[in-house]
Amino acid sequence: MKAVLVFCEGRHDVVFAQRSLGVHGGCQWVGKAIGELPSPFGPSAIARKGLIATRIERHAIEDLTIQAAAHSPLPSFESVVENTATDTIFFMVRANGKTQSVRSSVYLTLYLSQ
Repeated sequence: MKAVLVFCEGRHDVVFAQRSLGVHGGCQWVGKAIGELPSPFGPSAIARKGLIATRIERHAIEDLTIQAAAHSPLPSFESVVENTATDTIFFMVRANGKTQSVRSSVYLTLYLSQ
């Protein structure tokens, strides 16, 4: 299975990319639990937790307000769609634009090291 990370600026961009992949790319929304996603995003035989769960778990919430703690840290995985015909899964990542580019590149490096 091929995995594609689609970095988007905001939530509207995520929805646009997701719908475009659905209409023009033959993709369907994936409603699996995080633990059921393929490695390295979900757990593997080696790692008990995948990248998504690890990312959320590392989010230090002690210094945040309850409103801020309710949302995943950026960049955040927003949705997953897949094209079973091409065996490709697309992970929509909300990155919040170029002001978050350092965080996005750190996350991309973590993904590539898996």
